[in-house]
Amino acid sequence: MQSGDVRKEQVAEAFGVHHKTVIAWVKAGCPAKRASRHKPWTFDLTAVDAWIRRKGRQTTPGRPPTRDGSELARAKLQLTLERALWARLKRQELEGVLHNAEDCQARQLRQIIAVRSAFADLPRSLAPRLAGRKEEQIADILAKRIRDIIDQLGKGREHGQTQDRG
Repeated sequence: MQSGDVRKEQVAEAFGVHHKTVIAWVKAGCPAKRASRHKPWTFDLTAVDAWIRRKGRQTTPGRPPTRDGSELARAKLQLTLERALWARLKRQELEGVLHNAEDCQARQLRQIIAVRSAFADLPRSLAPRLAGRKEEQIADILAKRIRDIIDQLGKGREHGQTQDRG
């Protein structure tokens, strides 16, 4: 749930009022949306909070706002916004849009180690094939193997997945 997807009951809970008060707020100009006359109202809690502050509305009708009541309303609003953010991030993680930072760092470290190993292994793996060749051939073989290692890094392959070509 995002901040713009909040229903009147959730607004009422966040601000400590009855849901009928929220409808009265809408009639008084509180920002709200609905797709059609028979669809429920949706609210952006941040916009509602700003509207309440601009209008100087009380969170509890008929009673002056108390310090505790407004703090509680703000805390409930903050909790609702945090839950909405958490839900959105969780959904994005499940959709593959977000990745865990530790997993990304571990994968990057494995790739760096794989490239380092591949470069460190060059003399051992290529020495037998380079013996007796001309400088130009040696340079070509080395250049090709270095390009292969770099290409494998770009494709996210680790050392165990590399192939010794060339």
